Amino acid sequence: MERNTQGIYDYLSKNIEEEINDIINNLSPNIKSLISDRYGDDLHDLVKSDSFIQEIIKSLLAEEIIKKLEAKEKINTESDLKNQLLELIKLQKNNKEICEILNINPQQLYNLLLDFKINGMMISRKYYSDGSIKYKQVTTMQELKKLKLFSQDRTIITDPNENQLKILAMSDLHFGNILERPDLIDRAFNYCAKNGINIILCGGDLIDGAYTRGEQIISDLHKQIEYLITNYPFDKNIFTISVAGDHDMSAFKTESLNIIDICENFRHDIVIGGFNNTGINLKNDQILLFHHTNGGVMRQTEAPIILHGHSHIYTIEIKNNCLNITLPSISNIIHPIPSVIELDLDFNKGYINNVVSKQIFFGNQDIVLSEATFDLLTNRNVTYEPIRNIEQYRNKNSVEEEKPLTKKLH
Repeated sequence: MERNTQGIYDYLSKNIEEEINDIINNLSPNIKSLISDRYGDDLHDLVKSDSFIQEIIKSLLAEEIIKKLEAKEKINTESDLKNQLLELIKLQKNNKEICEILNINPQQLYNLLLDFKINGMMISRKYYSDGSIKYKQVTTMQELKKLKLFSQDRTIITDPNENQLKILAMSDLHFGNILERPDLIDRAFNYCAKNGINIILCGGDLIDGAYTRGEQIISDLHKQIEYLITNYPFDKNIFTISVAGDHDMSAFKTESLNIIDICENFRHDIVIGGFNNTGINLKNDQILLFHHTNGGVMRQTEAPIILHGHSHIYTIEIKNNCLNITLPSISNIIHPIPSVIELDLDFNKGYINNVVSKQIFFGNQDIVLSEATFDLLTNRNVTYEPIRNIEQYRNKNSVEEEKPLTKKLH
């Protein structure tokens, strides 16, 4: 006998019957009863009922099915995205190139790589003097040993022909304190962008931690670190390498919150080498970041430059052929004039030769409060050897030929 009405399965003919039954089984008892009352027990054949109610039920079922199909499509898209990301990593594309090709933002990239980590895949990182980051799958024991997982030092790769480098140094941000100055940190990033600076070195105390001088606008330590992760400026051409200070350590001692690991997961552009000491390898030389912590000491070093956090007071002097700079705070805590330091480095055969140090104050305009030049090579006893931590990457593709991607996602 020919049916006079359209069944739900006909109405949703593009979907398979099992999909509809699965959705109906997960509906509430009241909705199931309403469907039975209005449509009958056989959904292949509708009973006569109010057309308005029919449309409501049809819309409900259609909406649920669409949601389910969209969820499946999202899974397929994410899987496709991850496969393309791994392909780009193999092609040695940097973070900026990856984001452009896949049409994703840096946070999406970090999240994809975090998902790899959660699922047991090891991805190493290299940081370059132009502010870019490259990723690599770790697949051998030799690569694993090279990572030096427990080392506090970090390396910045330079081009073989690159003998001048500008760096901005700042310290004691104290995110969460009422005297924090995120506006000045924004100014510092703007200064970097205007002056061709891709690297920021930080002397520690990124957060205010479990104890404070003065008053906190955020006392919860989880929220302090979340506030840092969310509000620390981002620029695709700039990364920050920092040491963790005593206030950062207080979150670890109080609630086991390791700011180093959290930034490692969620902000690849904020790199914290370790508590107390972090060494920055540049060609054959090093800059040491030091921040006082209770029970901690500054390690022995041959670094020609040591940047000290913690004191909030700016000083600069040569001690034993080493340039010691006590960094001013970029907050209003203790220091009456929040400022940063620009370091213009000149290299000779892989070693830091001359340094120009400028104290920068962000007032109505950017003001150089003081400037000094130092010779750090003449009186040093160095053994010249092949230059390390270099890679020819500027204005040259890192691979001879790229493999085509299947598509560009939007």
